[in-house]
Amino acid sequence: MIIEKISKNARKKFKNYFITNYDIYRLIKFVNKPCDIWSLIQRSGYPIPFVIFVLEELEKRNFIKISKNKIHPLVSQREKVTHANNFRVRTLTPIPIFSQLPLSFRSVQKRVRYIINKVVPGGKMAILGDDDLLSLRVSKTNNFKEILVLEIDKRICDLINNLAKKTKLNINVIQFDIRAPLPTKILNKYDIVFTDIPYSAKAFAVFVSRAIHLLKKGAGFHIFVSSSPLLPSIKTELEIQKVITKMNIYLVEKIHMANHKIPKRLMKKYNSFEKIKEIVTLRTSTLDKWYLENLAREEYLMQFATTEKTTPYIKNTFYYGDMYE
Repeated sequence: MIIEKISKNARKKFKNYFITNYDIYRLIKFVNKPCDIWSLIQRSGYPIPFVIFVLEELEKRNFIKISKNKIHPLVSQREKVTHANNFRVRTLTPIPIFSQLPLSFRSVQKRVRYIINKVVPGGKMAILGDDDLLSLRVSKTNNFKEILVLEIDKRICDLINNLAKKTKLNINVIQFDIRAPLPTKILNKYDIVFTDIPYSAKAFAVFVSRAIHLLKKGAGFHIFVSSSPLLPSIKTELEIQKVITKMNIYLVEKIHMANHKIPKRLMKKYNSFEKIKEIVTLRTSTLDKWYLENLAREEYLMQFATTEKTTPYIKNTFYYGDMYE
């Protein structure tokens, strides 16, 4: 693939830059229409030596023609992405023991748009946990040739399978407990992994380690993680930072873009200020405490990229610890 070849050459030349296939793809999108070189440099935000190098690589391969300060495309790179803004699916009633905190429809829309605009089209995507039915909406964009869902809740597995079959979407669903080792047949097969995880350092280590095992080996593959909420725990954040450093993954971006839906049954049950106070003062299990504390909090989405030194924090064996500590 042309993008992969140019990306590989760029990494050899610019050893101090962290370059992924997406960076090349992004520049190709910029030169899809005639433009001048300074305009491209300004809009892309990349270092000038890198931009010049990529332009020369594209010209050598007859993708563009450079005349003085003008760039002319020779190959049309049409967008094949279809936005699934009107694709609505009713989510199921959350089960707290499965750490299910469904998002608002608008938040899911924003998440889909963000992901498809941050990766090279045509790859394989895996999703660890899908109570928001993200797989159905992402698949409708036709941006990925294959989507794998690993989900513990049989209700959600059945729902995705049935809807994917009806709408002829290329989604493979496996009922799976994240604590278990991943099947050998799906290891190191994917370009992108998305996961929405419980907010704790141990959960982060388990889910992201599983994501790394799913990704192809090498640098520049992507992990999207929804986890850190507003008003985070400093202790938890520092523990997560240690895990990130240990795994040698690179934080590309951290943005704030998700609102949870509060279950109607809870709003009905706790329908006054005094009753809501009861939730705060309840003595509950670790799991219930996690669920109630995180229920209405907005979440950040983090985008990570693998490096040549990336390694999972936890081996692909059964995890016996408590992820909510």
